[in-house]
Amino acid sequence: MDTKKDSYSTNGIIINNFWSTFFISIMILFITQAIFHYYYHRNLIYYATHKGKRKEIIKPSNDTQIKLKIIHLNVWSGSKYTGELSPSTYFSFQSFETTSNHKKRYQRLLRELHKYDPDIICLNEIMPCPSFACRLCKDLKYYDCVAKCGLLGLAFGFLRFPNISEGDAIFAKSTLNMKYVGRSLLSGNVYNDTFSCNVEDSTQCIGISIEIPIKVGIGEGENIVTSTQRIGIYNTHWRALPIDTINERNYIQKQNANGDFDKDIINNILKNASKKRLIEGKKCNDFIRKTSKKESIINVILTGDLNIFNETKDLNIIQRQGSWKVADDKLSNEPTWDPSNNKYILVQGGKDVVKRGSNLENEMMNHIQNQTMKLDHIWYCNMNHDSTKTNRIVPLSSKIIMNVDDEIVSDHYGLLVEFEVV
Repeated sequence: MDTKKDSYSTNGIIINNFWSTFFISIMILFITQAIFHYYYHRNLIYYATHKGKRKEIIKPSNDTQIKLKIIHLNVWSGSKYTGELSPSTYFSFQSFETTSNHKKRYQRLLRELHKYDPDIICLNEIMPCPSFACRLCKDLKYYDCVAKCGLLGLAFGFLRFPNISEGDAIFAKSTLNMKYVGRSLLSGNVYNDTFSCNVEDSTQCIGISIEIPIKVGIGEGENIVTSTQRIGIYNTHWRALPIDTINERNYIQKQNANGDFDKDIINNILKNASKKRLIEGKKCNDFIRKTSKKESIINVILTGDLNIFNETKDLNIIQRQGSWKVADDKLSNEPTWDPSNNKYILVQGGKDVVKRGSNLENEMMNHIQNQTMKLDHIWYCNMNHDSTKTNRIVPLSSKIIMNVDDEIVSDHYGLLVEFEVV
């Protein structure tokens, strides 16, 4: 017997078994952490942790109605959206601001939110997500929050490459009994906070419901009889795309005086941008309609940085499809995007931070970037379509906020709308 040969064979078996066991263990660990991450994060709500007395919502009486104050703001991630493949940035986006400046801006945001004391806060571009939202929820006190990632790269549980996470969040006062109703992917391949295979821009819509007291009648002794009603609150952020307007076409025609670009190419860029935006809008409307029906929600509010302004063809189509009414219509001529006066836009150098598919498309977006516009919106609707049979929400007032000197906290200004339940 060749004992030396048998010894080699035995060692080979041992080595093969070791590597097989090693790789199987790694795969089990890899899959287990992803499953844990998914089930932990799928319906996660960050609850208020403050132990003190909470502010109660005013109950209706003979001479008062329930009022609901809502703020929307794109808080600006501060990102250049470049450098995520470089070890020098730890595979994260490069930033326009220093860590110190970012901390100061966060404290101003906190101060402004405390000052306005809204019942609902809807934020876009929170980064990192969801830790930014969790921190803000704890610092605000009295609020509960849900936050979902809208922009990731490759993600499988806690493992991510690049190291990026941007998203959207909704905060509601704890007395409103927030309930998470769902999330819809509008573009890209970020399937949820756990699984993503995304190499492009990605957008979403997230939704919650809140519970408010309502008047249902008059009881004995002229006492008000009250009940509760759930209202849907949705927050979305759509892609920045070329906008087909007369102004934009005139600009392109002027830039194309030498005939460098074929008219068919120009029309295709604008047509494709419109198609993408309408798909986003339809998916958003379908998601809200589906979840509202499932949760028996009648009154709905939608907020978001839609990256398009009022009275454009695309936006009018999306509004009609969703039966939306504009809560902030009195602000249609006031900007939330103000490149002439907002220092956080000026620091971006007058150029769109996202690189597009062609030089012409980049030029279009650079032109849009330098226009003063109202890109952020708050809409509302009654899903019952018969407001005579239900309590309904109506806007009382609206204003642009965080738009003056040291109140500015983002490259967008904020929106504040107060609703009344009647």
